[in-house]
Amino acid sequence: MARINGINKAVPRGIDKLTGSIYGAHPNQQVQDLMLMNDLNHHQQAEHFGNVADVAVVSGTAAAVTTPGGFRLFGQGLAESADSGMVVTAGLDGQRMSTTNEDAHTIAIGSNVFLQPDTHGPFTFSALFQFVNQITTTAAFIGFCGTASDALDPRVTGATTVLTLVDDDVAGLFFDSQLTDGDRWMVPHNKSNAAATIATTAAGVDTGKNVVLATYTLATVTVDKSGNLAWSLSDSTGNKSGGIAGALDADEEHAAVFYVESAGTAAIRDVDVYAVSLDYYHSLS
Repeated sequence: MARINGINKAVPRGIDKLTGSIYGAHPNQQVQDLMLMNDLNHHQQAEHFGNVADVAVVSGTAAAVTTPGGFRLFGQGLAESADSGMVVTAGLDGQRMSTTNEDAHTIAIGSNVFLQPDTHGPFTFSALFQFVNQITTTAAFIGFCGTASDALDPRVTGATTVLTLVDDDVAGLFFDSQLTDGDRWMVPHNKSNAAATIATTAAGVDTGKNVVLATYTLATVTVDKSGNLAWSLSDSTGNKSGGIAGALDADEEHAAVFYVESAGTAAIRDVDVYAVSLDYYHSLS
């Protein structure tokens, strides 16, 4: 922590958020000191995967691995010592996350189940990634779900124009090549098992933005204290954003999850992950 010498404790201190200037503090006071004192309940976790060592070698047998930055790597095939992992790849300023060679199996990165909107909101999960295989036999999800076991099953599945909501509590961005519009980002959402399925034509579900192969995508999903969801997608074709009111229950706990899945085929599916971040609050009351 930086120095806090000579502060007059009788004078209110803070940061002018418009100008960034410090008020009520000794000249030696550092901005980061005040940010720490004012935001003890604000947690920011971010990791860039330009690591020199593999996060999880494909020969490993662990069901879940903690990344150097404290994120959780897991999924159905991670424990199989043949093909699934997250490894350094030549020429990539990130790491390649690969599923196992089985249909409907996932490789996932995220958190444990603990994020409750009315306690930790607003919370935001982001990932910067690109798909490197053909996406005609691929599904992916980024967002929040109520269950996240080491052997993670897909939390949403797609067929023609129907999204099946496997998890009682789930909301985020999703695509599945088995949908009629198989390269379109959708926004599935379910709270406390309110619905078993949702149509791709339901209000707010179709983002109007397609998955772009072999180009970086920044996907961000935010849930506020009331359970309202906001999403954004940015890639080489442009930016788009939207939201779903009341997507999740405010008093239910969720995990942050980004996963890729082999959909409709027994084949390895890869996604190059550059960075992920998780931002949330914790009630001090």
